[in-house]
Amino acid sequence: MLIRPVKKEDMEVVAKIHVDTRRKTYEGVIPNDTLSRRTYERQKDKWINNLYYNDDVECIMYVAENEFGEIVGFAAADINTVKNIYGSQLTSIFVLPEFQKQEIGKKLVKTLANAIHEKGIKNMLLWIVEDAPTRGFYDSLGGKVAFSRLVYMSSQEIREVAYVFDDITRLL
Repeated sequence: MLIRPVKKEDMEVVAKIHVDTRRKTYEGVIPNDTLSRRTYERQKDKWINNLYYNDDVECIMYVAENEFGEIVGFAAADINTVKNIYGSQLTSIFVLPEFQKQEIGKKLVKTLANAIHEKGIKNMLLWIVEDAPTRGFYDSLGGKVAFSRLVYMSSQEIREVAYVFDDITRLL
């Protein structure tokens, strides 16, 4: 498995993985109309903007390629450019279902954490839906739930929790 920085030409595949895996993972957890509004084209445009044209946030992304050179997952993080208690935020991590449980997600997070650490940032947080079936992954990485918030998706109140990694070197 190769973990490498994303390239602009990867965006179509990244968007498809993001949309399809998000729908499968969050079915029954997030309102269906919220899930169905995210299209491949819209997600592709969002990632291109965040990675290449957004001066307000530094976004970094890595992809995982299988032995055939096919992208099977990705992870992205934002570097906080304003004074904030957490210097980075893991914004997305999605691995195709047939490649899950193979340590790919951990390798992606480790690679991101290393890139973040090299920028002198010592910690990271992420938000996840409280009822998400993937929370155990973040527990296994040593993340601690620090606080929660309510968000609205399709007029439905959803609770999210923040996992924090106070010492990013524990992810390396």
